[in-house]
Amino acid sequence: MTCSYCGKEMLETTTTHVEEMGGNTILVIKGVPCYKCKECSEIHYTMDVLMKLEALVNKFKETLSTDMIVEYSVA
Repeated sequence: MTCSYCGKEMLETTTTHVEEMGGNTILVIKGVPCYKCKECSEIHYTMDVLMKLEALVNKFKETLSTDMIVEYSVA
């Protein structure tokens, strides 16, 4: 896979996704599968990963009252 930003090679790895939930509340999701550019560090997610991230955010959106850290593979 090549980076849509700079055109260099992307490597399959994991990253930490941070989502602001409103107010001062933050959801941190660790170990998210992604492709990361070797040159510019641009991150790309597959559609399956994006759908799971959206589901996780929606799951915690209404109930989250303090900052939370979750592991992608467990959540």
